[in-house]
Amino acid sequence: MRDGHKIKIWTNPWLHDPQNSYIVSPPIDGLSNLTVNSLIHPTSATWNETLIHNLFAPIDAAKKFSMPIYLSHNPDKILWKFTKDGTFSKKSTYYHAMGNMVNSTLLHVSGN
Repeated sequence: MRDGHKIKIWTNPWLHDPQNSYIVSPPIDGLSNLTVNSLIHPTSATWNETLIHNLFAPIDAAKKFSMPIYLSHNPDKILWKFTKDGTFSKKSTYYHAMGNMVNSTLLHVSGN
């Protein structure tokens, strides 16, 4: 995350969680366009713990507090986590999907 002004809390994948990078807490009426920078104290560059505990389920709050804050004045950029350079491609999507199917226990057949 850079400055957090373009990353929407409930619709963008921004959490550092390999299983699910999205917030699981339901959006609050009137706050669906809230951005990540709203969760950070502007003067101390720390998480606003009171606000986070009021907005999110404990599982989401815990994920946020484990994330370090590195504020930058560079604009936000969404990256595709399944490639080294963060660029989305059909090829990377295919390899990701195939990897999930091959590793799925639902598709395994017992025996040789």
